[in-house]
Amino acid sequence: MMNNLSFSLVDKPETKALFSFLSPHTKQIARTTLVKDLKVKYVLIEEVIHQKLQEHINSGGRISLTTDAWAGNNKLDYIAVTGHYIKKDREHVSLLLDILEIDEPIYSGAYLCQKLVEVTDRLEISCVIMSVIRDNAKPNDLMLDDYEDLIQDQYDIMDDRDKAFFYCKFNRKDGDVRCCTHIYNITVQADQSDFHYYIPY
Repeated sequence: MMNNLSFSLVDKPETKALFSFLSPHTKQIARTTLVKDLKVKYVLIEEVIHQKLQEHINSGGRISLTTDAWAGNNKLDYIAVTGHYIKKDREHVSLLLDILEIDEPIYSGAYLCQKLVEVTDRLEISCVIMSVIRDNAKPNDLMLDDYEDLIQDQYDIMDDRDKAFFYCKFNRKDGDVRCCTHIYNITVQADQSDFHYYIPY
């Protein structure tokens, strides 16, 4: 929900009274029904996204990712994965692929890689990822090391035709992109005393 309110809000007597006052003829639903309906909608929308990605891949297209982790207002941590590509008509497409809850309080690069692969494998796009934009946190270095290894493992068991088709797979040398906006943000918020200026004589 937009303001990070619990789904249980719809079961509160005050909420039901408010809805009844505003729209007496509107059928009210329980929290369990709301969650069930949202899950069904999620599955349907994810399949639409999956089909769009597969159409792009089958036409020879490749995909870049942006990923970032943050702490939510509900004291839980999340990681978002966004996909970007350019269609043959030069239209730029950006799709939110998933937002995953981070279960480990102190997450490692291996854990972040596991979460990233969870998304790309499910959408069948792992071997067409060309670059990953991320912030400069140390766990992200390890995440992309592991991700490159896992992609290579998937590539190694392909037949010759698929190896030719997916030859431009992810590698850190070419595809690891540090987010310049994140760097600028750290810079402008830094204490000026942290900087040592060189003053020529």
